[in-house]
Amino acid sequence: MDVRSITKAEIDGFLTRQPPLPGSFLQSSYWLGLIECAHGQAVELLGLFEGRQLVGLASAILARPRPGYTYAYLPRGPILQSWSQLEPAIRSLKEYFKPKVFWLRVEPMVIGAVEPLPSLPSAEKNLLKFAGFNRVGEIQPRATVIVDLAKSLPEILRLMHPKTRYNIKLAEHKFGLEFRWGRVE
Repeated sequence: MDVRSITKAEIDGFLTRQPPLPGSFLQSSYWLGLIECAHGQAVELLGLFEGRQLVGLASAILARPRPGYTYAYLPRGPILQSWSQLEPAIRSLKEYFKPKVFWLRVEPMVIGAVEPLPSLPSAEKNLLKFAGFNRVGEIQPRATVIVDLAKSLPEILRLMHPKTRYNIKLAEHKFGLEFRWGRVE
C-alpha cells in the first residue's frame, strides 16, 4: 500500500462514493481546509493506494506544539474499505511520516463497519499496539448524532432520551446554557 498526496476533488469524490460513515467529514477537504485556515496548522491531503486504485484516505493535520516538534493527527483516519487493510496502511503511514514527525496519532475507520475499532476482537485492536501505538484518550466523540433542525425545539427535545432532556434542562438552570437560533454571518 502506498501513501500519496491527492487533490481535494479526489478526497471528496472518494467520500461521495461511499455509504455514509459517521465522522468521515473529518477527512473531507472542506473540514481540513477549515482547520488550516482557522488554526494555521499545516494539512496534508493523503490517499492510500493499492497500485493505481485509491482505497482509503489518510489526510493529516500537522501540529507543532512547540518549535522543533511536529506530530501528525489523522482525525477519523485512515478511512479504509476493510479491517484487513489496517496493517499495510499503518505500516505505510509510519514509513511516510517517519522523517516528518515525532508522533503519529490515528483513529482508524472502516467503511460499512458496524463496530468501531475499540469494539473489535482483540486481534485487530492489538495490531495497533504491536505497531508501536499506545491507547490514549479520544479527541473526537465516539459517536455523532444528526439532528433535523427543521423541527421545532420542543419536538427535538421530545425525540430525545428522557435523561438527555433532563441533563439539558439541568444545564440551562444550573450553568446558564442557552439555546438560540444562529444566522449565517
